[in-house]
Amino acid sequence: MKKNVTMKKMRSEVMKSAMMRFRMSGRYAWVKEKTWSDCLKAAWESAKLRYYVPKKEKAVRVEVRHSLPYSEIDLSFLYGNGKYNGD
Repeated sequence: MKKNVTMKKMRSEVMKSAMMRFRMSGRYAWVKEKTWSDCLKAAWESAKLRYYVPKKEKAVRVEVRHSLPYSEIDLSFLYGNGKYNGD
């Protein structure tokens, strides 16, 4: 079961794991990662198996519409003569 952690904790664990892998790359033959980017990628993959960062729910923006009494009136005849939208 994965442990729920914050993103800060997840990044901390990834960096610890990546540094350990990078230091061991020259010492042990079984370490496959040779470059820093390979170590970082492998650390992210292993951290994703151990930890879970729950996504926060975003607040839904609700917009209130008020129906005005003159909204049913057809104003299309005002286009083109400079009276619509303060032209």
